[in-house]
Amino acid sequence: NTDLMTDKVTPFYFAFVSIEPENQGTINQQIFFKKLDELVGWARNQPEVMVVRSVSDVVKRLNNNFNTGPDKIYAIPDSDKLIAQLLLIYDISVPKGMELSDRITIDKDATKMAIGFRDVSSKELKDFEERLLSKINSKEFVALEGIPTGPSILFSNIWNDAARGNIKSLLIAVFAVTLIIAIIFKSIKLGLISL
Repeated sequence: NTDLMTDKVTPFYFAFVSIEPENQGTINQQIFFKKLDELVGWARNQPEVMVVRSVSDVVKRLNNNFNTGPDKIYAIPDSDKLIAQLLLIYDISVPKGMELSDRITIDKDATKMAIGFRDVSSKELKDFEERLLSKINSKEFVALEGIPTGPSILFSNIWNDAARGNIKSLLIAVFAVTLIIAIIFKSIKLGLISL
């Protein structure tokens, strides 16, 4: 039961967004992480979204843990160098399998954002995908380039295309049957009655 799984364990429907810096550089830039964090915040505020996982949360948590006392802040650091150092420290300090290799490419030129959805229809997923793409392509997020993918997004597109194809095929078949009956019986009236 997907409802039980979604309520008790984790979302059943996921989409993944591969996000790169616009200038084709590395992701260790504070402008990239700040824009990524804004995008994550936007995604979390969408009604169909249940959870969002991103490397920006890891960077904010690390920055918070390394700054004690009154400087303790849960935010993206203002230095590219500090971001790179935090990510390196995290990668070398966690056990195998816990590193960020599932969220960051080896070349550090792209990252993956995972978005988990409540029980949604194909139309709702398609609408979310369009809103997400328009948000990423807006002037507000000029530092980012991204493409949503994943089984949920792919199947929502397939179902939409299949539904349109089925309706088109049905209309063609009805027209063809009407035409064939009208030709065989040499009567337009019988052809129209067959509708």
